[in-house]
Amino acid sequence: MNKSQLIDAVTERADLSKADVAAAIGHALAVIQEVVAKGDEVQITGFGTWKRAQVKGGTVRNLATGEPVTYGDTWKVSFSAGAGFKAAVKAGPKQVSAAA
Repeated sequence: MNKSQLIDAVTERADLSKADVAAAIGHALAVIQEVVAKGDEVQITGFGTWKRAQVKGGTVRNLATGEPVTYGDTWKVSFSAGAGFKAAVKAGPKQVSAAA
């Protein structure tokens, strides 16, 4: 499912216009991105947690030349699914009720 399909699915369930849903989803994603980028975490109980995690640098081998290549520490985004999300996935494909 891509962003436009998500917008369509939410529009079908909610009593909102497609434009309102698109704006709300866009703003929510922007806020999550900004908060995680500055180092804080976003936790939605029952759904999951996004946070920034540090990846240590190291040395790898360039497969084309065989030379070692060193890279420095960097950051990645990490998502941990919450208990409700995990339970819904484990239960399989069925209609999931809307979270309040």
